[in-house]
Amino acid sequence: MSPDEDEWVLRFLDEVVEALIPVEADLRTWDPALSLHAVLSEGDVVGVAIEGAGVPFLAYTAGRVPGEPLADLTAGLADVVQGEVMDQYVTRFWPSCSTHGRGLHAEVRGGEAVWWCRGGGHAFSSIGQLGLVV
Repeated sequence: MSPDEDEWVLRFLDEVVEALIPVEADLRTWDPALSLHAVLSEGDVVGVAIEGAGVPFLAYTAGRVPGEPLADLTAGLADVVQGEVMDQYVTRFWPSCSTHGRGLHAEVRGGEAVWWCRGGGHAFSSIGQLGLVV
């Protein structure tokens, strides 16, 4: 790999680590034993691993590039983690809107990564703030 490619991968890995912080905070509202880690696999693929759950490695670089807005990367990672959690562990949906009883969607609204309730047309919380919603 060239020095430019090395720099690209390391920069992207740092950005993924930063974007995972709020996603992990929300995941832990559902199961405090779970944690998220950015990983670098063979072929320099940056991905996300969920630890404490036996979930397989989640590859995640398709369509993402270093330097994209943090809100976009955070919402994209939240979407991937949400999908894996729902596929592996949840019989309904996670997270959900306590007002409308529907699953929330990771989206960027007004430049902010949020959990969006499509049933009610509102932001339920910022990604990373699920534990603060009462």
